[in-house]
Amino acid sequence: MTALTQHPRILFVLTVLTAALVMTTGLLSAMSIQAWPPDGPETNVGGEITSDTTWTLTGSPYVLTSNLTVAAGVTLTIEPGVVVVGGSGTGLFVAGHLEAIGTEITPITFTSIAEKGPGEWLGLRLSGSAHINRTIIRFADSDIGMTNPSGGPILIENSTLSHSANYPLLVDPDAMHRLQMDNVTFADNAVNRVFVDTVVNQGTLVENVTLTAQPGLEGYEINGAFPSFVVPPGITFTLGAGLSWFMPVDGLFTVWGHLKAVGTAVSPITFTSISDLAPGQWLGIRLPGSAHFDHTVVRNAGVNIGVMNAAGGQIFIENSTLSDSADYPLLVDPDAMHRLQMDNVSFVNNNKNRVLVDGVPFSSVVLTENVTLTGQPGLEGYEVVDFVIIVPAGITMTLQPGVTIMATDSGYCPISVAEQGHLEAVGTSEAPVTFTSTSDFGPGEWTSICVAGAAHFDHAEFRNGMFNLDIWGPTGGEVFVENSTIISSSYYGMWTYPDSLHRLRMDNVVFTDNEYDRVLIDLGHDVYELTENTTLSSQPGLEGYELNAPHQTSYQPILRIPAGVTLTMEAGTTLMAPVTEYAGGVIAVLDQGHLEAQGTADSPVTFTSATDSGPGEWTGLVIAGSAQLDHTIVRNGVLNVGLLENDSDEIRITNSVVSNSSEYPMIVWPEALHRLQMFNVAFTDNLRNRILIEPSEGNEALAGSVTLTAQPGLEGYVIKPWDDPTPQLAVRAGLTLTVAPSVTVMMAENTLINVAGHLAAEGTAVSPITFTSITDTLPGEWGGLIVSGTASFDHAIIRNGQRNLDVLAGASVVSLNNSEVGQASGDGLAVAGGEVTAVCTTFSHNNGDAIYVTGSPNVTVFSSSISGNGSGVNNVGGTAVDARQNWWGDASGPGGEGPGIGDAIWGNVLYDPWLNEPTCSLTPYQLFLPVIIGP
Repeated sequence: MTALTQHPRILFVLTVLTAALVMTTGLLSAMSIQAWPPDGPETNVGGEITSDTTWTLTGSPYVLTSNLTVAAGVTLTIEPGVVVVGGSGTGLFVAGHLEAIGTEITPITFTSIAEKGPGEWLGLRLSGSAHINRTIIRFADSDIGMTNPSGGPILIENSTLSHSANYPLLVDPDAMHRLQMDNVTFADNAVNRVFVDTVVNQGTLVENVTLTAQPGLEGYEINGAFPSFVVPPGITFTLGAGLSWFMPVDGLFTVWGHLKAVGTAVSPITFTSISDLAPGQWLGIRLPGSAHFDHTVVRNAGVNIGVMNAAGGQIFIENSTLSDSADYPLLVDPDAMHRLQMDNVSFVNNNKNRVLVDGVPFSSVVLTENVTLTGQPGLEGYEVVDFVIIVPAGITMTLQPGVTIMATDSGYCPISVAEQGHLEAVGTSEAPVTFTSTSDFGPGEWTSICVAGAAHFDHAEFRNGMFNLDIWGPTGGEVFVENSTIISSSYYGMWTYPDSLHRLRMDNVVFTDNEYDRVLIDLGHDVYELTENTTLSSQPGLEGYELNAPHQTSYQPILRIPAGVTLTMEAGTTLMAPVTEYAGGVIAVLDQGHLEAQGTADSPVTFTSATDSGPGEWTGLVIAGSAQLDHTIVRNGVLNVGLLENDSDEIRITNSVVSNSSEYPMIVWPEALHRLQMFNVAFTDNLRNRILIEPSEGNEALAGSVTLTAQPGLEGYVIKPWDDPTPQLAVRAGLTLTVAPSVTVMMAENTLINVAGHLAAEGTAVSPITFTSITDTLPGEWGGLIVSGTASFDHAIIRNGQRNLDVLAGASVVSLNNSEVGQASGDGLAVAGGEVTAVCTTFSHNNGDAIYVTGSPNVTVFSSSISGNGSGVNNVGGTAVDARQNWWGDASGPGGEGPGIGDAIWGNVLYDPWLNEPTCSLTPYQLFLPVIIGP
C-alpha cells in the first residue's frame, strides 16, 4: 500500500466511492480494490479459532499473519465491509463454519496484502461448512478449496472469485455435493474453471450433486492422478444449463447412478477434453446407469458415449450433438439397446458418424426388452460387427425411418428374429430403413437379416448382402415386405425354406442387381413340404422363386404340397425347380393338396428349371391332388406335368402352354384321367408333343368318366404301359371314355383299350378321331379296341392294330359312322355279341377279315367300303350279317361265296344289292327294296 492510501481519511473516501460504484453497476466483478476501513487499527490473526468469533468492520482489516484455522464446531462470522488479507503462504482453513455475508454496498473482501497479482496468498480452504454471500475473493493461489465429504454445505452466492494464480475453485469429488453456487462470478483467473481433483476418492461422488453455470465460469475440469470421474449407483449428478465439463487425457466419465444434463438451445451443456482441441483427447462417457441429455454437446473423445449394462436405467438423448470423436461417437452394448432413446441428436465430424453396437465377436446376444432404434441427423447407421442380435419370443425390435443397420461378412446374421419375436422396420419413401454392409460398397459384404419370427418391412432397402433376407422356420408369424428394395446381393436376393413360405407376403418389392434376382427356396433334404397355405406373388424385377438344394446335387429334391395345403401362384410368378444329376427336381401336389396358378395373358405363371435353358432340366409337376392352371407355362422338364391317381380332385388347365420337355410334356395315370380338363393348352417344342397315359400295373381301369380333348399342337394321347407284356386300359362299366374331335390315341405294342362301359369317339369330317400305334406305320403295332359295353364311332379312324375293333359277347350297341377301320395285322372288326352297325365306314387293308363274326350278334353294315382286306365278311356265327348296299372293291360284287371278284364273303352274309362304286348314303338301303316299299 502507498502512503497516500494508508491515510485514514483518504481510505474512508475510497471506501465510500467503491461502495457507490458497486451500487451504480450492481456488479461485484466491477468493484475496485477494497480499501481499509476508516476506523481502527489492523487486526492480526493466525493460529486457531476455538470458539465462536465475529470479525467486525471496526476490526477490519484482518491480516493473516499465519494460517488460520476455524476449529470444528466453531463458527467464524464476518460482518459486511470487512476486509481479510493474507500474506504469502497463508490461508483461512475452515473446519467449522464460516458465515461471510456482505451486502451489495458493503461486500466482504478476501485479498492479498500486496494486491499486486495472483498467488499472493493461499485462499480459503473449506473442510467444514460456509455461507458466503456478496463476497470478493481474489489474488489467491486458488481462491477456494473444498475437501471432506462429511463437511457441511458450502453456499456461495452473489460473489466474485478472481485473479487466482491457478483455478479459482478446487473441489474434491467426494465433497462436490456440499457445493452450491448462485451468481458467482469467475473473472481474471489463470483458468476460469472449477478444478475437480480426482486424486481424492478416485473421482467418485458420494452423494447427489447439482452443479450450475456461473458468470464467467468456463466449466468444471477433471484432473489429478486418476483421470476418471464416477457417479456410483444410487447417486444423481445434475449439470445445469450452460455448464461445461472438461476431461483429461484418458479421462473416463462413468455413470452407474443417474446423470442429468439438461441444457437449453441458448445455453447447452458441453462435455469435452481439457484443451477442447481435437478428437480422442479423452475416453468419453460410459453409462451403465441412467442419463438424460438435452441440448448437450459431447465431443473430442475416443468414443463420446458408451451405453452398457442391460439392467441400467433409461438413456435419453435429445436435441444434442455428438461430434469429433476419434472413433465412434456412440457405442452401445446390444443387451443395453432397450435403454437408449434418441431424438434430434446430431452426429457431426466424427471419425465414423455411426453407432457401434458392441457385442463379443463370433457370439450372440439375446435382447431382454423391446428395442427402438431411431434415425438421427448425420447418423450413417448402427454397426453390428461379427455377432448376432437375437430378438427372442415376446420381444419387438423397432427400426424407425432413416435407420441403417450395417454388418460385416462373418457368416452371421446381424439381426436374427427368433420364433415369436418381432422386427418392425417401417421407413418412408424419404427416409427408408436400410440394411447393408459396413463399407456399403458391393455385393456379399454381409450375410442377411434372419427371420424365424414375425417381421414387417415397409420402405426398407436390403443391399450388399449374400442373401439380404433369410426367412426360416414353420411357426413364426407373418413376414410382410412392402414398398421395399432388395439389391446387390452376391447370391440370391432372398433365402427361405418350404415350411417358411406361407409366412412370406410381398407387395411392391423391387429385386435389382442381385447375382440372382430370385427368392431361393432351400430344399435342404430330398423331400420338403409346405406346411400351410402359401401364396407366391410377382414383384418388380423378381425372376422367380427357385427351388434349390445348395448343398446337395446327387438326389432328386422334391417340393411337396400336402393334403389340406394350397400353393397359390399369382399372375406373373415363376417357380423354378433345381437341376441335379438325377433327373432334376419335382414339384409334387399330394393327394388332397391343391395348386392354384392363375396367370393372365400378359402375366402368365411359369414353371421351369433353375437354368431355364433347355429340355429335361427338371422332372416336372407331379399332381396327385387338385390343380387349376390358367395362363400358365410349364417348360423344360422331362415330363413337365404328371397326373397321379386320385378319386375326385379336378385338374383344370386352360389357356396355357406346355413346352420343351425332353420326353412327353404330360404323363397321366389312367386312374387320374377323369380329373383332367383342358381348354386351349398349347403343346410346343416338346420331344414328343403327346400326352402319355401310362398304365403302371398292366390292366388299369379308369376311375371315372374321361374326355380326351384336342389341344393346339397336341399330336395325341399315347397309351404305353410301364412294364407289362399285355397291358390294357380298362373303361369300367358305368363309365364313359369320350374322345373329342381331332384327337389321336396312340397305342404301344400289344396295348388294348378294354371298354366295359362306353366309348364315345365322335369326330367330324374336318376333325376326325384316330386310334393307331405310336409309330403309326405298320399293321399289328398295338393290340386294339375291345368292347364289352357300348361304343359309338363317327368320323373315327382305327388302324394298325392286331385286331382293330373287337366286340365281345355281352356287348350292347356299337356303331361306326363315317369311319375307317384298316391296316390290322388280323381282323379289322371282330364281333361276338351285341348290336353292331357300320354306316359309311371304310374297311380296308386289314390282313385278316375286314369283319369277322362269331356267335349270334346283330351286325349291320351299309353304305360302306370293304376292300383290300384278307377277306371281306366272315360270319361263322348263327345269325345272318346284313352287309347289303356296300362297295366290295369291284363292281361285280363280293367274292368268295359271292358272285364277284371283290373282297370275299363267307358264311351267312346278306350282300345283294351291293354298290357299284364307293359311295356313302345315310338313307337305309331297305327303302330301295320293292318288298318293303310296296303296298
